[in-house]
Amino acid sequence: MSTGAKGIGDANTTTFFRPVIERYVALITKNPYATIFVVTMITAFFFLQSARFGEQISADLEIYLPDESEESDIIKKIAKHWATNLVIIYIETENAYFPEDNRDNITDKHILDEISWMEGDEWWDGLNPYMGDRGEQDKIAYSLSLSILIKEINQSTPQIANKVEENLAEEIEELIGYEVDVSGDDELAGEMGHYAIPDNQEQIDQIVGQIPDNVLNSLVVDSNDDGIWDTTYIMFGVVDEVDDEWMRDRVDNFISQRPSKHTEMSQTGLIALMLDITDEAMGQLVYTMPFAFLFVVGVIFFFHRTFKILIIAGLPLIYTMIWTFGLIVTFDYEVSPIIVAAIPMLIGLGVDYALHIANRIAEFERAGESSVKAITDSLATTGRAVFLSAATTMIGFAALLISNLPPIRAMGFTLMMGISSCFFLTVTLVPSLCLVTKFRKKELAGWRTMAEYPVKYKYPIVAIVVVITLISLAYLPVMLETDTSRPKERNTGIESITVIRKFSKYWASGQSALLLIEGEQHGALNKTSFLDSLDELEQGINQVEYVNATTIVDIIKAVALNISWSTTETLYNISWLPEPFRDLAGQVLDTIGQETKEYYLVITYWDLIHWLPREEDQQTAIEIFYDALTEEAKDALMNEEFTMTLMIVNFPYLGYGITEQIIGNVNDVVDEKGDLDGGKCSRASGIVPLMIVANKAIMSSQYTTIMLSLVFVFIVLTFIFLSFKAGLVTAIRIAAITMIPIFLVVAWQPITMQGVSSFTGGASLNMMTAMVGSIIIGTGIDYAVHMSMRIQEEGETIQGIKIGTEHTGGTISEATFTTVAGLSGGLFVTWFRGFFSIIIALLLYALFAGMILLPAVYAIYVSWSSKKERQALSRDEGEVFLAQPQPNVAPLGVQPGQVAQDPGYEEIYEVEAIE
Repeated sequence: MSTGAKGIGDANTTTFFRPVIERYVALITKNPYATIFVVTMITAFFFLQSARFGEQISADLEIYLPDESEESDIIKKIAKHWATNLVIIYIETENAYFPEDNRDNITDKHILDEISWMEGDEWWDGLNPYMGDRGEQDKIAYSLSLSILIKEINQSTPQIANKVEENLAEEIEELIGYEVDVSGDDELAGEMGHYAIPDNQEQIDQIVGQIPDNVLNSLVVDSNDDGIWDTTYIMFGVVDEVDDEWMRDRVDNFISQRPSKHTEMSQTGLIALMLDITDEAMGQLVYTMPFAFLFVVGVIFFFHRTFKILIIAGLPLIYTMIWTFGLIVTFDYEVSPIIVAAIPMLIGLGVDYALHIANRIAEFERAGESSVKAITDSLATTGRAVFLSAATTMIGFAALLISNLPPIRAMGFTLMMGISSCFFLTVTLVPSLCLVTKFRKKELAGWRTMAEYPVKYKYPIVAIVVVITLISLAYLPVMLETDTSRPKERNTGIESITVIRKFSKYWASGQSALLLIEGEQHGALNKTSFLDSLDELEQGINQVEYVNATTIVDIIKAVALNISWSTTETLYNISWLPEPFRDLAGQVLDTIGQETKEYYLVITYWDLIHWLPREEDQQTAIEIFYDALTEEAKDALMNEEFTMTLMIVNFPYLGYGITEQIIGNVNDVVDEKGDLDGGKCSRASGIVPLMIVANKAIMSSQYTTIMLSLVFVFIVLTFIFLSFKAGLVTAIRIAAITMIPIFLVVAWQPITMQGVSSFTGGASLNMMTAMVGSIIIGTGIDYAVHMSMRIQEEGETIQGIKIGTEHTGGTISEATFTTVAGLSGGLFVTWFRGFFSIIIALLLYALFAGMILLPAVYAIYVSWSSKKERQALSRDEGEVFLAQPQPNVAPLGVQPGQVAQDPGYEEIYEVEAIE
């Protein structure tokens, strides 16, 4: 045998740590009431801190951005000039629901007036009364909608046309000496040039008709294919400094208080989504956590039949929760809304350590030890296992800290704070509470019979495990499936989510990308050559299948001018004129003799710029266009230095694989044509590219964190089991055997995700399920550690295995079902149902692996070791009869093949003849 009957961890063996443990026990048990009071006072401080925990939860987009990626760098650069937090008001006419009874079109004046009231215009303040202040006062940096585009064109077109006519008149007079009268248009420009919806439907229809199709299609939808636009939206860019709840409530109030209600308006967007999801998750947790506590109480009471254990296990748990969230506030650690998933996890895990310590104290007291001696021996044995469990659990969670996704790092940090707090509070409060409550526990019957099975059926158990493991590994591809690769329609009942799904269906909001356009010099956007190269790039990107790109060029093309002027003379020398003007002027030749002639030209502003012969004239025309825009429009389209603008690339929802290909194709075009004349274009960033990067990071993080967790846990196990008595080789061997249940649980994760994926909420790869591997390693290792250390304590023998399984198996079963009861609260939270389903299933696997598989492996190892020793003895001494298992030997007079019974342990041995 490798070790004697009493191996590593004997409570009566003097160890390096025992004097420390004895002094600590003396400190906390001298006056247990004082100990509880001091800890309570510290907890009161953390309680005051934890009251501000909600302030640490951020809904900012930046908290979800992967670190050190090109896409993240681009979006952060964009965020310096443009607001990336979005509020979206989704708008539908009754035609969307009752096409036969309602023919209202989004472009009807009374519909546009209602939308304009929400936004703000020349007559109404709206949600954005301080246009052009970049959100300094009203927190809205810019807005985008069909209504806003119509108002911009309505205001700017007459001003632009009048300014162009003046410039043309000056050119004509300078070149050929004829006076051109354009003063008649000044009054018209004053009447028409309002930032408001035009007064008549004809003018509205004219403006809508000149908007390029790609721009129009990105703003309106005919949802039921009846030929009427029935759906649109308003998008507001909100500054980062805004109070999210204030903004959400302000928008909702405006929607409910609008004077006319010809449409159905609903709020969605990043702010509403994050707040609604967080509120819903917290609400569901608040509602379900009492049930989880009741489940925990029921399980504990079932095993103990005394209410004292509720105080002993419950008080450290409550304090652990307070300490955890108080420490997050103290360290000012920013977390994402998914952190609420840590609450049921800490409820489940926080009870385990208390149960292990309290049960072992009761066990030593049943053996006749005094309370203080029982506490000391408990901390020297089970306490050591609890420390190892806490250390390995924290290491499992620490692996999450290397993820380049901040929400995963935040979860790792939170759980590390929770576990470290739980360990300290357990070893401090539980002994004191046991003394104060005079806790005693009767030994539960039935575990002795259970302890027989791992030894008796060791080979079938291992064989079955191997088969299931191979089947599970066949489902390994499910570990790579993301929520976007197999979406599920979840009936959440949250309006902002229902609305964003509609938005995604018609416009693929979230299915869009941003490309940052940067000029090399100040005023680059004033140069025709720069805009031409941008237009060429946009046309190239529009050749990508499914893609619809929009830039400032499209806005320039959306402005059509009705230019008119009159002259008192006939123009004969027309060769100097640009070609379109030359054609018009040529008509004068057919009207010689008339005293005056009216000239009309309908032309897009983009064509007008390019028909001007000189570069300086083109630049002047571009500047005229920019000057005519509102300050808010300029803020939305470009930066103050006229060096940056954006290209928005929209495409329909087509699943993760095709989406990734689309982004790749867009980037290919950028690589080919992104070097602009005097500037450059970035590769794609925004929501979808970041999702792709995040999904890749999740996949990478999943494997990296699992591997690091396994490696770190193995190192710690080896260190813990290392002693002068048991050398390095023995410590490595014990650590390797202890790791087997964890390898099993990790290997069974694929088949579990495959099964759980059919539940509501699914179990695809996402930020939550990517943490499962490290979490289950951190939590599941507890059971293997406690079992392995108890077997080492009793000795690596068949009898030692049975005793360890009998006593520790009961405790880890109790701890597992208590943990599952605590985690069950998470099953009622829609967003975390798949995550907690997997965690619970894997915890049950960990229980099986720790209580059944691990003893079976130890039994196989003992059997093989005994066989090798017997063979060695056989070679040295000849034929020797030995009883199996060791250290018991066959009673005198028992012959090979006969059955012998050990009355001391009621154990059956079959005597073998060893040759």
